[in-house]
Amino acid sequence: MSAIIQNLSSYLPDELECNIFLLAGANSPSNIPRYLSVAERVRNWLEPILYRVVDIDDKEKAKLFLSCLQLRPGFAKTSVKVLHLWPAVSSKQGAKILALCQGLQELTLQIVNRTNLLDEENPLCGPLRDLQLTTLCMNIASVFYGPNIYLPDLVLLRHVQRLHLTNGWVAWRGLFIGLHELSQLMHLSFHIRSPGQWMTHPEVLFEIFQHFLRLRVVVLWRMEYHASKEIYSNLVQQNLMDHRIVVFNSAHFTEYTRSISSFWEIAERVVQWRENNQMTDYPTTSTVDNDPSTTSTVDNKSMTASPTSGD
Repeated sequence: MSAIIQNLSSYLPDELECNIFLLAGANSPSNIPRYLSVAERVRNWLEPILYRVVDIDDKEKAKLFLSCLQLRPGFAKTSVKVLHLWPAVSSKQGAKILALCQGLQELTLQIVNRTNLLDEENPLCGPLRDLQLTTLCMNIASVFYGPNIYLPDLVLLRHVQRLHLTNGWVAWRGLFIGLHELSQLMHLSFHIRSPGQWMTHPEVLFEIFQHFLRLRVVVLWRMEYHASKEIYSNLVQQNLMDHRIVVFNSAHFTEYTRSISSFWEIAERVVQWRENNQMTDYPTTSTVDNDPSTTSTVDNKSMTASPTSGD
């Protein structure tokens, strides 16, 4: 195939050849490494696609990434747009990677500060301050050590519009960490407990819906063994009725977050479906069976079929 492409390149206009390779790379990303060896110009076209979404889940992958891009900071800054850093990556490795990838738009940060370093001594804090993220999925222990947690103090959050916090206690401690003061958010997501077990602190949601003027979606992640209907009924009992609350099954959380912002788009479609059907509140006992957040199929192509919550 390489020989054929090289022959074609002698008479194909550069723009057309570039579009052909970009289309081939988009249709079959796994073949991009093969295409890179065709010619230097092809490498220049396709390599940014290869690095646009980077998933690093262990120390060896972190070392490999750094060895590939440490001498190319300009390329790393302009090419890496989505980065997933998982718990097995060390804080020092994470700091070096973040310092390279200063053009990020979306970050999953699950590295936990397991030392007794003060917050200002955490190596992650420096490079995080310079990011201008719009989407963040974060374990709060990545940036805070100890009990003094106040989210509005995080410079990292100043441009964030989509925020997911992985810590299970956020649902009932949100007021104490200033979650309700992040009024620039358009999308918010966190995990909840079982109904009747401090599922969520209702006051934090009341504050959020009152002060977040740009808010589109609040995603609540339930445990797999609890039905969405049960969660919605509990929210009704607490007078929390808003069509922007969407309940998803936490069993699918990793699957959703490994791809690019997928659960955000699914939640947005659920809210849009409710608005199109003039549901000013979220599902009640009579309408819950038809709601997209409680059906069992996913259709990314059309709103005629509904996103899933895993029931």
